[in-house]
Amino acid sequence: MRETITINRDIFEEIIRKKEELDEIIESIELINNKEVQESIKSSKEDIADGRIRKLRDVLENGIWINSYRLFLEGFKKIKK
Repeated sequence: MRETITINRDIFEEIIRKKEELDEIIESIELINNKEVQESIKSSKEDIADGRIRKLRDVLENGIWINSYRLFLEGFKKIKK
């Protein structure tokens, strides 16, 4: 037997918001538990502490961002698998 439930628009929108919040929490938990991501964050913090950083202005002016962005996307795709 099938039942029909009727809810108002505000409740429906709140359910959608809660689902999106849960999706974000799940994604955060997955990232926290991903060893590669944690190693990457640790490495990035070490780079910053050791001064291995570039100013965004320099990166954009020199076109370095294009290759960096491509490398980022390739790494991100590997992590998501």
